[in-house]
Amino acid sequence: MGGHPDRNAQFENITQLKQDYLDAGNPVISMDTKKKELLGTFYRNGSLYTIQTIQT
Repeated sequence: MGGHPDRNAQFENITQLKQDYLDAGNPVISMDTKKKELLGTFYRNGSLYTIQTIQT
């Protein structure tokens, strides 16, 4: 995966920053993000009960 010669440098930088934060007693979180994909139509049959007009 990845053909750029400096590809691993970003991960080494993240690892170093993570260790610096941990050494300082700060919390570190991890996030995993994915590309969003539409999975069909979003229309749902149903009823809406309201007193006010709905702006669309």
